Amino acid sequence: MADIQDVYGGIKSRVDDNPLTSGATSVTVQNEFTGLDVGVPGYLTIGDPQDALPGSNGEVPTSEFVRYEGFTRNGDGTSTFSSLTRGLRNSTAQEWPQGTVIGVSIPGALLQRLPEQQEDFSLGGNSITNLFAILSSAQSSPPSTPSNGDYYMDDGTNTEDGYAGLRQYTNGSWEDVGAGGGGSNAFSFFMG
Repeated sequence: MADIQDVYGGIKSRVDDNPLTSGATSVTVQNEFTGLDVGVPGYLTIGDPQDALPGSNGEVPTSEFVRYEGFTRNGDGTSTFSSLTRGLRNSTAQEWPQGTVIGVSIPGALLQRLPEQQEDFSLGGNSITNLFAILSSAQSSPPSTPSNGDYYMDDGTNTEDGYAGLRQYTNGSWEDVGAGGGGSNAFSFFMG
């Protein structure tokens, strides 16, 4: 079984480009993420909290899901994610104004450690099978009869930051995985 040792939350910032155009293949953000392992490749989500919510008539959220293949700390307090593939998972590549929230949706450090799903893997000593099936199963209510250590993918209804993310049942309550300090969820994953 492969063991995941480090899943970093807090890899969130704001768009520094003015604006980030819909055809851009790189994006500069207002943080270097000093001391954090920003794995490559990885996935980003662009959009403020209200962009993660479905419309009043059930319209797909307007946040954008992006894959990046490169990451550079620029030495001036900013970082650049490059070789972007925009508009993934039923989202639309669009223009975003400077200051829009942007963050790592699925940390590259986690993706780099995923087996080819020919074996289970472990997060904190608890087995997880087929992560991508889990990511596609976001739900608004936690399981009703959990056991200590169980995980589920929440659609953002119950997470501290309002973004979809992985939650774990610990000592009688559900907690966001990777939440800390600023409440940033390690997966901050928008389901499109």
